[in-house]
Amino acid sequence: MSDKKSSKLKVGLRYGITIVAAVLVVWLIATLLGNRETAAYEAPAPVVRVERPYVSDVEIGLTFSGYLEARSMVAAVPLVQGTILEYPVKAGEKVEEGEVLAQIDPEPFRLQKAQAEAAYLAAESALERMEGLRKSGSVSEQEYEQVKAQTDAYRAQTELADLQLSYATVTAPVSGTVLIADQSVGNVAVSTNPIAVIADLDDMVVNLSVPEKYYGSFSVGDSGTVTVSSTGAVIPCEVTAIAPYVDGTSKTFKVECSLLMDSNDGLAVPGMFVKVSIISESYEGAYCIDRSVLTGSERDAVSAYILDGGVARYTEFVPAALTDTEVVLPDYLSGEYFIVDGQNSVFDGTQVEVIE
Repeated sequence: MSDKKSSKLKVGLRYGITIVAAVLVVWLIATLLGNRETAAYEAPAPVVRVERPYVSDVEIGLTFSGYLEARSMVAAVPLVQGTILEYPVKAGEKVEEGEVLAQIDPEPFRLQKAQAEAAYLAAESALERMEGLRKSGSVSEQEYEQVKAQTDAYRAQTELADLQLSYATVTAPVSGTVLIADQSVGNVAVSTNPIAVIADLDDMVVNLSVPEKYYGSFSVGDSGTVTVSSTGAVIPCEVTAIAPYVDGTSKTFKVECSLLMDSNDGLAVPGMFVKVSIISESYEGAYCIDRSVLTGSERDAVSAYILDGGVARYTEFVPAALTDTEVVLPDYLSGEYFIVDGQNSVFDGTQVEVIE
């Protein structure tokens, strides 16, 4: 029994020693770890690129849509009715003032003129006889005046018949390009249906309907450009008239812009859809930054980050002008370095690494 007790005692001592040793090892490790200095992690500074403002000439414009029109379109209206015998004019042709557009059958008007001339000649002979009788006292002054008045009436009828005969030849009232020529030989010409519509395509305008909030934004004489959507042509223009009132129903006012061109050459014709950009402000030699540099834009102010001794500084300012692509800076910011790349990864006061 003593041997068994001795064996159990030895096993217990071994377990106890193992446990004590494990505790000592754990304590030693904890002590060593506790005495180590903790290494602090520091994030690298954000890398940014900076630029100074550049000098540029900036034009601020307002853009509106409209349709091209000829300043004046003149209808060649037949002043007498009759069958069209000749119709040489075609749409798209250029005509000169006085050029024949159509010939209406003149025969009825020749007969009318011949009839009026015959009546006038008879009345004139009668008047000559009455003058002789008047001198001899054979007729009264009243009778003479009646024959004279009748003679004057026949003379007027003759002149009217001659005028109507001339109207049978329809000529161009102005020089220009024929826009509409929809008659044909054999048609009956009437005053309600023009023989042709003529316009000067070298004198084109755009009449804009501009919202009332822009009233006062530009004035007569302001320059701009007209971009023709279908052809891509860009034509200089000038504001030539501004309506002195705002339409109460549409809340718009009319602005007339005249195209400035020596010759049309088919670049623009009436009815084409165009974009009109009117220059309302211009800045020469202004200090500017690209609009992409901005980090925010409110109604009146914008914001960006500038470099201040290696630190990013949030700066809010009122631009002198703002376009779709550029910001015209106030003078006090003209010498600053603006963060142009990496501005969206910094905050006010962030230390940065700069790449110029």
